Amino acid sequence: VTAAREYGVDISHQTSSACTDELLDWADMIFCMAGSQVSVLRERRPDIASKIGLLDPSGRPIEDPYGLSLQAYRHAALQIRNSVLARIEEI
Repeated sequence: VTAAREYGVDISHQTSSACTDELLDWADMIFCMAGSQVSVLRERRPDIASKIGLLDPSGRPIEDPYGLSLQAYRHAALQIRNSVLARIEEI
């Protein structure tokens, strides 16, 4: 929450939710932080594998900072921000 707030984003009311088949079908693009997430989703849904990829367009994974320091969250937030901005340019 603190790291996102530093970028002007309020995620204090965000919660995680299940990645349902309905959501996967609805999405035009599906971006993951880690390669393992991409692999799991592509195995689960090979029919939509082409729309599943890493958020970072250069192909680098973004480490999950869960349980780590605020600095790790800041680093992940910066990577997410930069990746989203790059993806917006692509779209």
